[in-house]
Amino acid sequence: MSHHIENMEYVEALKELEIVTKDNPRDTATLFYKGKALMALRLYEEAVINFDLIDEISPTHGYALLYKGKALVHLGRYDEALACLDKAIKVGPKRIYEEVEDYKSKILEYLGRSDIHLNRKSDESDVRHTARALIYKGLAFFVRQQYEKAIPCYNKALRVDPNNIFALFYMGHALTRLEKYEDAVVCYDEAFNIESSNFDELFFKAIQFTMINRYAEAIDCYEKAMEIEPDDVMLLFFTANLYLKIKKFTKAISYFDKVLEKDPNHRKAKEFRDTAEAIRDGKPIPYYR
Repeated sequence: MSHHIENMEYVEALKELEIVTKDNPRDTATLFYKGKALMALRLYEEAVINFDLIDEISPTHGYALLYKGKALVHLGRYDEALACLDKAIKVGPKRIYEEVEDYKSKILEYLGRSDIHLNRKSDESDVRHTARALIYKGLAFFVRQQYEKAIPCYNKALRVDPNNIFALFYMGHALTRLEKYEDAVVCYDEAFNIESSNFDELFFKAIQFTMINRYAEAIDCYEKAMEIEPDDVMLLFFTANLYLKIKKFTKAISYFDKVLEKDPNHRKAKEFRDTAEAIRDGKPIPYYR
């Protein structure tokens, strides 16, 4: 589904997403993509309604709150947007804090109220500006799939600002695309050492370990990430899958159960849970259409 949105084929994406939501109207991931497609088509009122539905289903969905705030800005409803962004900071995952704060700063500056925004410094150092410019240059290469050219940009950013976790994070992504998984793990490790409460570093480090079949280490990363975001359904699902892969069926079942507690309509979790239970108990594996 996401490839439609990335290719700007929003109308087709919306049609596809409408079909999916008919089968599972409470799937927040599908609803989120639908909201982004609506925004791309400038259907901001419909997008707000869509993000409101996500908020009803999952009140801690920080990204839905962020994009609802963006839709409200397009509608000129700035105070509602700011309230939405404040809620995103309060209840959403820590990893979106900076993005929300940056967007909030822009709104307040536009409204001439930046003086009351005390949570961010208005004057960043030249060092951080230089590092950020290099990171953006690297991202420009990254989106064009020129990963070998992106990596030197991130390295230059790190020479300017050695503790820049974003440079490490994006370099890990580029190395992953080049299938240099061990090197990517090193990047995520360094980023985590700088900011030990960073969910994304742990999450993507786990993915790299999975790619090189180091499942126990991947599980360890996922479980550490759960200490930061214990209610992340995708994280629970991935952990359950790894336990299933290494044939620890009881442990896998317990994690699939956690997924289903938070999202009873998660069809894959139900199917995989039943499969794990059948294998563990020596029963026929159920067939799902």
